[in-house]
Amino acid sequence: MRLAWIDEQLDAHGMSRRELAARIGLTEAQMSKVMRGSRKLSADEADAIRRVFGYSTPDNPGDPDISRIYSILSQLGEQQRRAVVLYLEALAGDGK
Repeated sequence: MRLAWIDEQLDAHGMSRRELAARIGLTEAQMSKVMRGSRKLSADEADAIRRVFGYSTPDNPGDPDISRIYSILSQLGEQQRRAVVLYLEALAGDGK
């Protein structure tokens, strides 16, 4: 998960790092280390951050392809994500 994405989401949602830390079960010191790059997020913590910002997480986190797709999508900007969605819809067809 890109740290810049977290900051973008914090700005977009009017939320502080302290509030985000509390909502995902981290201390302020742990969150500070994450944002400095000296502590990595666990998969569960990254999923919790996505949920806080309104993004769903994989239904089957055991599927490595789905988990990887969610990880990549979380790093993209809104326009890039939309382009990926449109591409995947085209690739999958209209379901008919």
